Amino acid sequence: MCRDDDTAGSTAPQRQDFRSGHAVHWIQAKKAAERLVDAEPGRIVSISDDILTVVVDGQRRCYRVSDPAWVSEQVARYGRQVEVQEPWSVIRIRNVLIKVGRAWQV
Repeated sequence: MCRDDDTAGSTAPQRQDFRSGHAVHWIQAKKAAERLVDAEPGRIVSISDDILTVVVDGQRRCYRVSDPAWVSEQVARYGRQVEVQEPWSVIRIRNVLIKVGRAWQV
């Protein structure tokens, strides 16, 4: 089970909201593309409410996402294999970047 650690001031998702878990900023995308060597392979195991659960190196990690329905569409289209780039707060499914906010395990 996961608990969101970034609930202060949270509002409904907005397209241009660059806070943790919302839209990917172009600078963030550029940095993530430049540092693909830092990407950790993982697999999405669940999408529930606004929490995305990914297994990386046998450990479950939970991330907050602003549009779980859209993420589900990307998973249906491209599969569950992902690359996690925590320094840039993104998860990559093929060439699709998903902005994430780290949620903590309870």
